[in-house]
Amino acid sequence: MNTSAIEIDHVSFSYGDNRVLDDVSFSIAPQSLCALVGSNGSGKSTLIKCITGLLKPQSGSITVHHSNKTTGDQGFGYVEQRHLVTNDFPISVSEVVGTGRVTGRGSWFRQSSEDKKAIEHAIESVGLKDHAHCPMSELSGGQQQRVLIAKAFAGEPDILILDEPIAGVDIESQKLFQQALTHIISEHETTVLLVSHELAAVADIVDQVVILKNKVLFNDTVEELSTQGISLGTHSLPIWLAGDTSGHERNDK
Repeated sequence: MNTSAIEIDHVSFSYGDNRVLDDVSFSIAPQSLCALVGSNGSGKSTLIKCITGLLKPQSGSITVHHSNKTTGDQGFGYVEQRHLVTNDFPISVSEVVGTGRVTGRGSWFRQSSEDKKAIEHAIESVGLKDHAHCPMSELSGGQQQRVLIAKAFAGEPDILILDEPIAGVDIESQKLFQQALTHIISEHETTVLLVSHELAAVADIVDQVVILKNKVLFNDTVEELSTQGISLGTHSLPIWLAGDTSGHERNDK
């Protein structure tokens, strides 16, 4: 088994004269939850694009280890920031989640029994079994976001990337979100990279925190962060960046 699911080694990237990533290095262990945090313009989105192959680092390298179990492109699942679905979008929950089985397979019109089982399981894992045939437009914002997470689950990714997945959602959806993440990590051996400003809802299950501000300011465990008086359950990002976290990195890389 690989010791890292993702290895980021001295990666730099610039847009013209704007150096967005400056010698960024850290690794993420398999079957773990890594929280990537940083203010706007800190390089989070650029780093995600480099990890997924949408951008090529101008220096350094990124190595991603995949298994052969995935149905999606390159073993990645991605859920972007939440957006509400209007009444002009009549697709059902099951149909949305089903699209997670399509990428790279060409099987949309011929779902196998295995596909149907994976879709049902994904919907159930985010607590929406009773809403499987409901139109997306009838769901709350938090429920819609859980549908998009279930869509990513259905593709059985090795690595799941979530971009601000619980911003503005209700408390109940946040609890179910944490349960769903615990399930996909432990039962499906998935590595999760969570990009977020607020981590209180998942503080109990985060294995690694990386604070990015063009460079890595902090890379270690939640426990180590707490020794500096910073709690994921009570503090938000501006407090973290104001703290004395510069240069603190874990020793597993």
